[in-house]
Amino acid sequence: MKYAFCLVVLIGFPLCGLGQTKAKANQSVSSKPTHAAQPLSFDELPKIIAEKNENYRAARSSINAQQERTGHLARSFLPRISASVGEEDIEMTSGLKDRQTNWRIGASVNLYRGGRDSLDEDIRKANLDAAKVDSTIDFRKELRLARASFWNIVALEKVLTHRREELRRNEENLRSARKRAGAGVASNADANQFELYGMELEQRIKQLDHQADVERNRLAVLLGMDEHKGLVLRTDFQKVNIGSAPELNIENQVDLKLQKTKVRIEELRAKQSGRWWIPEVDMYAYHGVPSLRDDLTQNIREDRETVVGIRMSLDFGNGFGDMIERKARIHEARSGELRAAYMTREVVANDHEIRHDMSLNSELLADNEKSIAKARDFLRTTQSEYSRGIKNGPDLLAAFRQLYDLLDRSVELNRDLNVAQADLDSLISKEENP
Repeated sequence: MKYAFCLVVLIGFPLCGLGQTKAKANQSVSSKPTHAAQPLSFDELPKIIAEKNENYRAARSSINAQQERTGHLARSFLPRISASVGEEDIEMTSGLKDRQTNWRIGASVNLYRGGRDSLDEDIRKANLDAAKVDSTIDFRKELRLARASFWNIVALEKVLTHRREELRRNEENLRSARKRAGAGVASNADANQFELYGMELEQRIKQLDHQADVERNRLAVLLGMDEHKGLVLRTDFQKVNIGSAPELNIENQVDLKLQKTKVRIEELRAKQSGRWWIPEVDMYAYHGVPSLRDDLTQNIREDRETVVGIRMSLDFGNGFGDMIERKARIHEARSGELRAAYMTREVVANDHEIRHDMSLNSELLADNEKSIAKARDFLRTTQSEYSRGIKNGPDLLAAFRQLYDLLDRSVELNRDLNVAQADLDSLISKEENP
């Protein structure tokens, strides 16, 4: 009984410890923070960008600001009403002292400013057009970045799948090598090699996990999301049809249209400054008691004065500055025209480069798929010869690496194709806000 009791104690102790270990493990797993899954498909990106991206929403607010500034032409003809009231003390050398109250109510209306009001309204409308185009540019930029980030995440997840699959198969090779070494058919060198390669794969998986987390974080920022941990992409690489995209239309280029709008604004401002020599015509009227300083006699008698008149004015001092400003605006407009011409060439070149890269990557992808098929056959042959002792561990490991390098290359080419398609869509799409 003594030995039996000790046996129970010895057996019961590790079992109790194991139960505690499992409980701690379960507690540790349950205490890990969980994140609600956020499914996301590629087609949802434009809608989310339009609704939640702060940069695009800020651009839309700028449009509202410019809309508030339009309609200035009608407001410029509204009467300007003024009122003043005051009290003055006067003491003259003749001994006259008095204190009187003065007041005045007046209004003035601009009748003509040489067309400058009309040009000012045109400038405000052009600024509104520029704000609308600028918001489209922001939308396309944010959407293009989101699409590129989306495909980067898809690519990283696929490469992670390859690494985990490669790690699993490497463990199978490791077990096979250990059996061969145990049977005396081979040395431990093969097993050591597979062990080292397994450690290398585990490090790669950690790095890829980190890269995928960083990329999800970037995508969450673009989509206006507060949390990125639960982001789950619900799609695979899309099939890219080379040659199916519409031809480039320069007139649809929002960057170019924005530049041309800036040129038009400079031309309008130059025209506005060139009208300095046309006088302004105003009609004015006021009624009240003049101040002591303006008219002592009428103020003391508390006479009311009513004045109605038309005033024509011309400021030669400002005219000199306007002449200089007009020349400067003309140079600015010319600078904008040259930038627009350069931008046109750059857009055409970008369109050619993107389409050429897509065509090349499509051909490389087709060739790579053929290489993958051959690499799979080569790996099966190498595994068979390794099991029969014809090939050694380095041969088998080299065959594995060759296959997974080609699989990774296929992922890379698919990612580049889809990112290029997103760039091309951004380049050739029409100027319309979502």
